[in-house]
Amino acid sequence: MHLSANNVAGQFPQIVLLTDDENNRKIAQEEGIVCCSVKDYIENVTGFVGLIDKLSKNVMPESYSKDALYPAHLTPAQIHDGIRNGKLYQGTFYASRDNFLEGTANVNGFERSILLQGHVGINRAVDGDLVAIEIFPEEEWRRPSDIVLEDKADDPGDKLEEESVLLEAVKNKTSDEDITPTGKVVGIIRRKWRQYCGILAPSNLPGAVRHLFVPAEKRIPRVRIETRQSDKLATQRILVALDSWPRNSRYPLGHFVRALGPIGDKDAENEVILLEHDVPHARFSEAVLACLPPDDWTIPEEEVKKRVDLRSLCVCSVDPPGCTDIDDALHARPIAGTTPEGLNKFEVGVHIADVTHFVRPNTALDKEAANRSTTVYLVDKRIDMVPELLSSNLCSLRGGEERLAFSCVWEIDENANVLSTKFHKSVIKVNCTI
Repeated sequence: MHLSANNVAGQFPQIVLLTDDENNRKIAQEEGIVCCSVKDYIENVTGFVGLIDKLSKNVMPESYSKDALYPAHLTPAQIHDGIRNGKLYQGTFYASRDNFLEGTANVNGFERSILLQGHVGINRAVDGDLVAIEIFPEEEWRRPSDIVLEDKADDPGDKLEEESVLLEAVKNKTSDEDITPTGKVVGIIRRKWRQYCGILAPSNLPGAVRHLFVPAEKRIPRVRIETRQSDKLATQRILVALDSWPRNSRYPLGHFVRALGPIGDKDAENEVILLEHDVPHARFSEAVLACLPPDDWTIPEEEVKKRVDLRSLCVCSVDPPGCTDIDDALHARPIAGTTPEGLNKFEVGVHIADVTHFVRPNTALDKEAANRSTTVYLVDKRIDMVPELLSSNLCSLRGGEERLAFSCVWEIDENANVLSTKFHKSVIKVNCTI
């Protein structure tokens, strides 16, 4: 439901019902409610160039068979019954990076991956999808191909080319050891689609609206999108979302999400790397930042009393010069006494920044750090796991600064035999880096 901006003083805003359900629109019209489809509404919005490009493409029912290129997928009930009676198997589809007409799936009951070949054998599965598979009789099992086969550069339209090149390559392999359990995808249990980075393939037709999107990841098929900004987007890295893959379309359908920047631009290419590898890199939310201590935080005396005070020791880090996120440091010193064998004794300690003092369980900060899992390093920047106040300051064991740490301290002899071990929280002061 949309409220128009005409709510001038003394006037009620006009209510417009947006729905793609035809029956709902009919009922609304009978009740005197202004309504329209989302597409019709967006097409009439002014001042937002390219907004219509972001519309999802309607999903066509599997029963639609006009000019069908692919077999219909089984219904969820049929898939469930087939798996239960042992006629079907479920597995995750993995597309080949080298051959767009080949993929595999791991299923229970088979030591080797199930080979899936050809358009019909893959049947609109996309890398990562959980699929239902029918296994062929053993006499129909095939060999994986060893050729590199890429999709054609030009748009072939809605038709499937002959797969003779692939099948001929398989026939030429003579070793029976290469024969692999083979099957075909008969249904989709769960899609694992995401937004994909790539470029827009140039169209041979001037003023064309339908275009092919070429993903950066070779395992993903090309995608049909509609855009009226092709001249502008042709030089950009763009982000596209998949919407559906009808039976009568050679490629899946999707829509333009946003431009990432010029092709070859450092920031744009970094963004592609982060998105394609699903690295969380958005700014930290206000909820996360609210968990941080103040910028001028110092170690309270009551906290020092709870810990082993090691500030008098000569502690050093081994990170390279210029490093700002120093996670660990160490110390070593001779101690009094000798072993029964007459060997000298030493104390060696390793100290890790005590991040847990600042990151409390189940807080927004804790959940965000768990989601990010690690700090990711690019050539010219890094994506922090926790905000900079912690990663580069309070949880960084910088020289000349007192820091909270968790320490492991060993007592060893001169042959590095461990005599005793202690673990404890501590307060340290790094003297230098080496």
